[in-house]
Amino acid sequence: MADSLDIEQNLKNLGLTSDEARIYRHLLSDDTLSIIELSHKINIPRTTLYRIIDSMKAKGFVRVLLISGTKKVEATPPDMLHKILQLENEKLQKLRRAINTLESILPSPRNSKIQTEVKFYLGLSGMKQLVWNVLRAKKTLGYTIWGRDMVIGKDFDRKLMAEYRKRKMQDYIIIKDSTAKMLVTAIKTKQKGDVDPPYKGLQHVRILRDKDFCLYGDTYIYDDTYAVNYWDEGEIVGVEIRNPEIAKIQEGIFWTLWEISQPFNNFLKKYDVQ
Repeated sequence: MADSLDIEQNLKNLGLTSDEARIYRHLLSDDTLSIIELSHKINIPRTTLYRIIDSMKAKGFVRVLLISGTKKVEATPPDMLHKILQLENEKLQKLRRAINTLESILPSPRNSKIQTEVKFYLGLSGMKQLVWNVLRAKKTLGYTIWGRDMVIGKDFDRKLMAEYRKRKMQDYIIIKDSTAKMLVTAIKTKQKGDVDPPYKGLQHVRILRDKDFCLYGDTYIYDDTYAVNYWDEGEIVGVEIRNPEIAKIQEGIFWTLWEISQPFNNFLKKYDVQ
């Protein structure tokens, strides 16, 4: 079972879909098959199978033969797959030459000044994309109510934080004191699966009192971008604004609040957390 999955995964890496990879593996085992025979073996309707075989033929993974008046399909031998890779490399070289040529002959834009770009993100997939975009930065500033992992999923959040550490990103965060108390409770009860201790690693955290600081969702400030994620009662929405001036204004506001906020380490000592 593991071998089959490994074979199909590698075939998908070569550009095949899941069904195409499964068909190719069956054809390698059974030599030459008619469409009807193949349809019965892999339980895919013939009408669908014809379309899939056409796609695989275009990619060079199968050959269609006429044997005794019947169309049959056979897999391209594995040693011929290197030829497919060679053809793909040739296509890539042609694309590179085309891009280089276009760059040399096309005129530059008359106005090269960066324009404001605003993107909206809706739903869970949108939220995941917005937070993943942050990885292009070396340093981020922001505000959070914590609990993002409850929305995007703990596995995705751990993957995201692993990328933070891998890229050695610096993360400066301001939270509310109610959020800080929740974190202290989680740390004390050792719910490490639910909370990634913010006082370790690359995160720098400070606290403002709830009555002084109204906060919902997450805010990210990095490079030329100001982004906000909001989630509540099933509504998930985000907005990303790319504009150097706006990002600079928000960065100035952040550092002003940072100066009047309390270091999280002091908060931990107050509650006797090491």
